[in-house]
Amino acid sequence: MTGLRESHQPEGTFEEFLVEKLAVLAWRHRRLLLAESAEIGKNMDFVVSDQRDREGLIEEIHNPDVLKCCLKLLEQLWKQIQQDGFNLQLDERILEQIYGHRGENHLRKDLYESYHLWLATSEAPEEKRLRKHFASPSNVERTCCGTFLKRFVASAAISKRAPLSGPPELNWK
Repeated sequence: MTGLRESHQPEGTFEEFLVEKLAVLAWRHRRLLLAESAEIGKNMDFVVSDQRDREGLIEEIHNPDVLKCCLKLLEQLWKQIQQDGFNLQLDERILEQIYGHRGENHLRKDLYESYHLWLATSEAPEEKRLRKHFASPSNVERTCCGTFLKRFVASAAISKRAPLSGPPELNWK
């Protein structure tokens, strides 16, 4: 306020009032800019967090710890499919942890998409399976889990995202 008084050198009550009003407006404007900046930052954090929730662990597969976690989840999926067959409600929980949430705008084709094809094949009626030469549900289950493991390990090793000295040690029996 002192700087404004010295700069404008008000004469009289009205000019003094205008300088005070200018000081208040400048102070409020500065607070508005700080609040706006904080709100933008908060919204950006939300967008980044929301995006991470949709992406899943696969986005960080280059991290050896994340790769191990993904392989453990695949092992859990394998055991679950062996025990109960394909169960979309249970299996999708694991797939979403790995690949993230699937929305309508999903463009990439990955193993999550392949899972849905294998699921549809395993649920095909016997007549259709024979006519179209589809594999049996048990063969589809084995193909599904084997493909998951091979592609996962290959993508991690080939892209050099995570060093692998050999196949992971898993009890996929």
